[in-house]
Amino acid sequence: MKARKLVLQAVVMGFSANIATIKIGNPAKERALSDYTDLLCPQDKKKPHYETSHYRCDCGFSTTTWQGLARVLKGTTTPFEMPTLTKGNGEVEIAKIFKMTLAAFAKISDYVDAKDAEHPVTAEDEGSIVNLYKLIVAQTETGHVIILKWNDTKEEIIALLTTTLSGKIVVRKIIPPNLVIVGESLMLDQSKMTKQDIEEAKLFLKQIPDATDEVLTVTDYRMKQFEVHQPEESKVTAIGAIMEKARARKEIVDKTTKREIIVQTQTKKKPKK
Repeated sequence: MKARKLVLQAVVMGFSANIATIKIGNPAKERALSDYTDLLCPQDKKKPHYETSHYRCDCGFSTTTWQGLARVLKGTTTPFEMPTLTKGNGEVEIAKIFKMTLAAFAKISDYVDAKDAEHPVTAEDEGSIVNLYKLIVAQTETGHVIILKWNDTKEEIIALLTTTLSGKIVVRKIIPPNLVIVGESLMLDQSKMTKQDIEEAKLFLKQIPDATDEVLTVTDYRMKQFEVHQPEESKVTAIGAIMEKARARKEIVDKTTKREIIVQTQTKKKPKK
């Protein structure tokens, strides 16, 4: 998506009305390897030049890929090392979990931009689903964010465990503050909203037309040249139904345990003959 200005426009009572003019800016991004490293000839540690699909050095060395060059700290000849952080096959890693208040999180929000697309989350067992549910409810109701940190092959990953607007649980990778290049943005402080603001916003929203399925589909070159596919069947697991079953089982266990305690207590109190 290109950075550009947009005029937000709504059709109200048959007339087009301009609502606002906004600027789509560039999001915060993570510093690339090229920002703090150089690629040099592995033989004489000089910068090679690229020509006809080859990296060539004046010393006679050449390679077809940048992997054949030596990566060093920028402006030096000191080798730049990227040790492997994962253990074993790297398929299962331990992610440490932390919490932070929204107020504290807002102060460092310059780097809280998704580096990659949000990744959907699934769980392998009911216990995991129940605990995920508790984490999401807790952060929503207590004003916290849930932060995860784990080792990828070469990098440490920092991510938020959160939900999308539609309620799907996702992991959103964020950029560490010591690697961020900050972009421009607007921030809303919901604690400063007044009742009058909310009432005026509700009246304003009534003037905006409702979106239809047609609004959420595209008609550009992708649909004119490619085969049109119907949306795939949803693969979302509803946590609500699982939580109801879990609560029902817990209630049965609690009642059974309570009865056992009562029986044990009555047995202890029963007078000896």
